[in-house]
Amino acid sequence: AGEEEIEPAAGSTVYGRVSCEGTGLANVVVSDGVEVVKTDSKGVYQMKSKKYHGYVFVSTPSGYEPLVSGILPKFHAALKANATTAERVDFQLKKVDGQDNHRMLLLGDIHLAKRTDDQKQFADFVKDVNATIAGTPGKVYALTLGDMTWDLYWIVNNYSFKEYLADASGIKGVMLYHTIGNHDHS
Repeated sequence: AGEEEIEPAAGSTVYGRVSCEGTGLANVVVSDGVEVVKTDSKGVYQMKSKKYHGYVFVSTPSGYEPLVSGILPKFHAALKANATTAERVDFQLKKVDGQDNHRMLLLGDIHLAKRTDDQKQFADFVKDVNATIAGTPGKVYALTLGDMTWDLYWIVNNYSFKEYLADASGIKGVMLYHTIGNHDHS
């Protein structure tokens, strides 16, 4: 089965479908960081975006989760076309139970930089996080509070967000949401 045909509405520059197992989801919020729209009864959204931030994301409704790529939830996508060209971005969600009683792990100021044995310390931390996840009944989510890396060492130590993700991929059984910190961009 191919992708369902959707035409962009007049003036729409970002459009698509939010679905779960092939069925469109109604009233799901989609945004580009400026414009905010909801999906229709078939899960279709249309947005007149100026593409200022260069991405679009879905606010995942209760009872659902985004798909994951490794530890990263796939709830956003980079926009590729220019500001006046309509482009389609679809999102797939999965139905889940147990969100009413979940645990949230908050991870702050990791500052990985490939210095002072921080990668080994982080590997030990990952073991503790995995044990916590495995020993916690019900749903577990995780959120970083920024400063996963340290921009001062990106070039000097060849260690940036890509390398952090490789080290953090040792965390198992949880989606890891990220917030950006002042040391995570230059």
